[in-house]
Amino acid sequence: MQRATILNKSHRNPGRQNLEPYMTIRPDQRNLFLEAPIPAVAPVIVGRPQSAEPMVRGADGKFYELKLARKDAPNLAANEMIGAFLIRGLGFSGPQFRSVVVDGSTVDAIRRLPTCGSRYVIPLDGVCCAVEAPFNRGYEIHQWVSSTTASTATNNTDLIGMFLLDVWARQQEQRQCLYLKNGDTGSLEAYFINNSHMFGGSAWHHLSGSARLPACSHLGSFECDDPLIDDWICYLQCSIPPLLEHSIENLPSAWHGGDVRQLERLCYANLRGLSDSAMEQLNLQNQRVRISKDEPMQPFRYRRKEVDLADLDRMPYDDLEDVLAPGRSVLE
Repeated sequence: MQRATILNKSHRNPGRQNLEPYMTIRPDQRNLFLEAPIPAVAPVIVGRPQSAEPMVRGADGKFYELKLARKDAPNLAANEMIGAFLIRGLGFSGPQFRSVVVDGSTVDAIRRLPTCGSRYVIPLDGVCCAVEAPFNRGYEIHQWVSSTTASTATNNTDLIGMFLLDVWARQQEQRQCLYLKNGDTGSLEAYFINNSHMFGGSAWHHLSGSARLPACSHLGSFECDDPLIDDWICYLQCSIPPLLEHSIENLPSAWHGGDVRQLERLCYANLRGLSDSAMEQLNLQNQRVRISKDEPMQPFRYRRKEVDLADLDRMPYDDLEDVLAPGRSVLE
């Protein structure tokens, strides 16, 4: 039987084969906590499946998705902040987290969006956790690629590392992975989003249990004795502690509703046992994965339209529905 596997050595990204652990935090990551929060300028109407978080444009011109706690997800903002800080600090490609200031007029504009009653969590005015939207990068965005296509990504071995990171963090849902295509070179880059289900879920209930990772068809199957897996485990065990400690020290109290010290203790315990839990999850992945056929990449349906209070007063409801309708072109 043909194996669809990202471990095909002819497709490995040589820049990540010899993993050198980060023993210190890069200055650009450390300085994130020293930068002033970015003011939100305008809310954005977004047509994205299953999105409950409103989006805003910041004063820096970039678009940010607000990550807000809910009653059933009291630690969602903390998960997003810590997860994004870890992912970027470990060298993965993913959105940067930022602190964004939302004032009363922006909250009012979000509240008055025609779809906000059924879709959005409404922020309070103040400093919110946010992550950069992927289209800030200016690349074509794709999702649901086959394992053969995924193997051609310039950072394809990062899929293994992210899988192991999610095993450590007791991820409770399938990791979302987008593929950014460079229009000039045609190269693909795996881009990892949505950290809300890390650390045993957004309520931190399952951090002492096991990760729940559905089969990932784009990930393919693994050769569990491949030395790259051991390299990744060693890399994560050495590199995670300083990043985890620094992010927890700088976590705003308003962004979590759980015991961060217990979170830290369980994370370190999971890190010590990563080899055993990784082998268990890798075997499960091999049992469940279905060998995918080569299929055209599907565009990521991510539409946006900025609004302000005056626009909401003038804009017909039908125009708003047209913005949110499925099947439209991607990235205005």
